[in-house]
Amino acid sequence: MSEFERNLRDQLRGKEQQLDPGTLNQLQASRTKAVARASGLRLPRVLVPLGGMTLASLAVFFLVVSPLPVGKPKDSQALNKQEVKDLDFYYWLAETQDITDS
Repeated sequence: MSEFERNLRDQLRGKEQQLDPGTLNQLQASRTKAVARASGLRLPRVLVPLGGMTLASLAVFFLVVSPLPVGKPKDSQALNKQEVKDLDFYYWLAETQDITDS
């Protein structure tokens, strides 16, 4: 703990001693209420890893069980003759523009 933190803590404790009893009782009641509310909302520590393992095993299950595509690749994946001619045209166009730009 640094010097600044120690000084700040001492100042806060000094100010706490100057509070009237009614305010101290109200603060204590608020603290008790907040701690009771927070402790009621906590999940058991086992549920978080258990949930993570369940999600991971479900993901693996669906990846293993899902059918894989079987068969020849579709014709749409291969270039047809017209597309090859179009590519040749664009290569020719790029070459001729390079020559005319020079």
